[in-house]
Amino acid sequence: MKWHPGSILGLALTLVLPSSANATEPNDTIATATSAGLVGEGTTFVGNGVVGDGDWLDRDVDIYSFELDPETTFPVLVTVEAISETSDFDGFLRFFDASGFELANNDDGSFSTNDPLIEALVLTSGTYYVGVGSAANPHYDNTVGGSGRTGSGGPYTLTIRAKSVPGSASVLEPNDRIATASGMGSDSFAVSEFIGDGAQGRRDVDVYMLRLTRAARIDVRVSVEDIGSPLEPVVRIRTCMDGIDTRTQADECAIGSSDNVPNGSLDALTSAGVLEAQDIYVLVSGAGNRRFDPATAGSGEAGSVGPYSLDVSVAYFDIAAPEEPNDSLGMATRLDLIAPDRFDFIQVERFLGDGRFAPFQGDRDFYEVTLIDDTRLLLIDVVPLEGSVLDPVVVIYDLNGNVIAHNDNAGLTKSAGLVLPVECVPAVAGAKSAFVAVMGTGQRPPRDPFLPFADATTVEPDTIGDGPGSTGAYRLTIDASTETVTCVKEPDDALSAATETGLVDVGSYVCTNGEIGDSECANPGKDVDIWSFEVVHPPVRLEVSLATCRVDALPRFSIGLFDNAGELLALLDVNDAPQESRLLTARIDQPGRYFVVVAGFLDQNKFDPNTACSTAVDALGTYDLILRLDRGRGGPGLGRRETGSGDSPGDGPIFASLLNQETNRIDAVDSNTGAVLSSFTAPEPLSGGSEGLAFDGTRLFYLGVGIYPRLYHLDPTSGAVEDEMILWFGSGFFSDAVMLGGELFLLDYRNRSVHVIDPIGRRLLRTLHVGHLNGMTIAGGLAALAGPDRLYVADAFNTRTIVEIDPVLGIRTATLSPPSAISRPTALAGSGTSTLFVGDWQSNVLARMDRAGNDLGDVVLDGAVGALAGEAAKSIFGDFDFDGDVDLRDFARYQTCLAGLGGLSIGECVPGNLNGDQEIDLIDYAGFPAAMTGP
Repeated sequence: MKWHPGSILGLALTLVLPSSANATEPNDTIATATSAGLVGEGTTFVGNGVVGDGDWLDRDVDIYSFELDPETTFPVLVTVEAISETSDFDGFLRFFDASGFELANNDDGSFSTNDPLIEALVLTSGTYYVGVGSAANPHYDNTVGGSGRTGSGGPYTLTIRAKSVPGSASVLEPNDRIATASGMGSDSFAVSEFIGDGAQGRRDVDVYMLRLTRAARIDVRVSVEDIGSPLEPVVRIRTCMDGIDTRTQADECAIGSSDNVPNGSLDALTSAGVLEAQDIYVLVSGAGNRRFDPATAGSGEAGSVGPYSLDVSVAYFDIAAPEEPNDSLGMATRLDLIAPDRFDFIQVERFLGDGRFAPFQGDRDFYEVTLIDDTRLLLIDVVPLEGSVLDPVVVIYDLNGNVIAHNDNAGLTKSAGLVLPVECVPAVAGAKSAFVAVMGTGQRPPRDPFLPFADATTVEPDTIGDGPGSTGAYRLTIDASTETVTCVKEPDDALSAATETGLVDVGSYVCTNGEIGDSECANPGKDVDIWSFEVVHPPVRLEVSLATCRVDALPRFSIGLFDNAGELLALLDVNDAPQESRLLTARIDQPGRYFVVVAGFLDQNKFDPNTACSTAVDALGTYDLILRLDRGRGGPGLGRRETGSGDSPGDGPIFASLLNQETNRIDAVDSNTGAVLSSFTAPEPLSGGSEGLAFDGTRLFYLGVGIYPRLYHLDPTSGAVEDEMILWFGSGFFSDAVMLGGELFLLDYRNRSVHVIDPIGRRLLRTLHVGHLNGMTIAGGLAALAGPDRLYVADAFNTRTIVEIDPVLGIRTATLSPPSAISRPTALAGSGTSTLFVGDWQSNVLARMDRAGNDLGDVVLDGAVGALAGEAAKSIFGDFDFDGDVDLRDFARYQTCLAGLGGLSIGECVPGNLNGDQEIDLIDYAGFPAAMTGP
């Protein structure tokens, strides 16, 4: 440590006090920077600084310089803090080296303040610069005065500290490239190291080599949180020594990578599977240094530096594993023949995510199963092994590459299974083979846009679409049956004559050769087939599918779920069904007897399940039925009708995640008083604002943190996790969610867009390009109101603006200003049709406003909030005036929408849109008579 004249305990203390508000101006560039008076280790203060007092006014920035001389002991931890003297100034710090390259930046140093704080390690001597500006102007050019965006200003006090910290005398350096990798043996290991201690400085990369002796799973974690390191690590796993020819070329040797773990910390965690003996390389670098060539030392870019702990766990597989690639039909792993005289079954344990497409989470495993003539049914199950995060999809192809069947369980049970009648598998040249493909949920739609014949040498990495899929270890079980149960048990055309499956809570029922049109009904088209089962210990998950792959298969069919009173609880209607299984999935919450109805078409207005031959259909044909019951969670809760809510803020609670990470609490609060009604623990550690909440009156959704986070379906009373899924689309960076009209809207702040998904079917429905359409940057909260339906988002840079968005078109319909009690809206919620709730990260005040922007007063909570959720009133079809009934006044409004008269917008006509096609037409008109409730 170097001592300086006038220092106390070895720390130089310098105080810079400008004699007037603009004594240091102009200092808007590094060329005109004001000296902070610090040389070497020590602390310096700049008092009475002001952003906004220079020639550039609302584009003003203040840049200060300090020196680290060659006698300083490196590395040096530089800590910079700017404390605003008034609450109106939201500051932003940037830290530059002598060339003007940005080493670090920060907006808010903690959850409870707008004051920025930077901690960065410096490795070499020279001049360094600190820039103080507005949070609305984070990207100004430090060589040009007055550059960037306009922003708020105000007085501040700046503190700069420089202190030597222990470095790393690593015996592993140089290990900056594959050829000089540190050999770590063939088993698990742990080391404590330092990025930045080698000759490459901020381009330092630490490379470790594992010599695997057989198939294994590798789990890698780089930790910095426990040691307080300013490093933001990135970890990669590679399978070869080859470099990357160009910076635009994909790294074909990469099988795993990670930046941040899902809970939002700076730690990096990734896993990969390797199914043969080979050398594996683990590479650790700092964020910012993302494009280096692993074969060339110093080839990357300047990144963050600091100490870290690396833990690598190697778990060898005690199984015989096929070698990759098996990503296509032509390269499928051939399994043993299934013969009728065998009483055992095929079972293999494998790892999805070990092939060429692992860095894109696009790996898929194909297996070929040859069928014997006497085989009647093929039973296939894919179950993740203990500790695996895989959410599997199973797809069955024939020899021609046609999809025969698929099942992903919509993420309900983290397993995938189906029963396939062998008649569904066409013979090619006298042989019958089925190809079983295992994939990860989220990787692609069930129909699989990839050509199944494309192998790993022909599919380009940039064709891996639709986001990443889950990966992990799994067990594939394939069994065969030579006997089946025939579905024909007529008459079963009413609930009282239903065929008893014998199922209670759990089990499977499979039958073949069912037929619509074989009953005693005078009109064969009025035939339906009904099966019954019992639920004693709910919740129970139901899955029903029909294999309609025969030549005389049903060209169209419906599957309905009814309770003992004859009330329709769920319906799947398929028009012109393709040759694959379609699934009806539901969760049953109430005990009782339930009924599955199969028909060519179930007309809800005509079909009476208690009366035989009561419905007319337009399809006849045969089918195979697979019905499964499992105890547990998943799917929309059934057994009762959901009811709509009213439109006043007192009708339902507001859910709020508190910023106090020690409590990790989500509160349900009274929307009028702020009183806590109930509390429960969040399913993930709260991050301080990047999480999200959505509520529709019965379902509560919690949005986790990190890239491609998890979306949790919670019980709104207990907080118990009912279901969860990984969000796989968009940029992967989400900050809030809201429910509106049965759809879930997710705010993608990196892409400046809002994605709309079906939260039950797990389908991406559409994307609203809000930022592009309206010329704005969005972040923070997302809210919704009904009547007419609208979304509300905050402008990330214009902090006094909340923008109203049409949820169909994505265009701006109004601009509101938040109440004066809110300095920066970061949390939003809507309740009913007219009340918006607005919070921020600094205050426990929850402001209320109506959709016209009028202040409705404040509610005080227990603490500042990171996310909010309220219930927007549910739109009733045909109820244009939201009075709870459908009458002649509503019918008159519908006629105006149908004719396109009266200046009504699409949003105002939404209550008249029955089939969700965004058009008001005669199809909607036909539904009005049944919806009418009054004169």
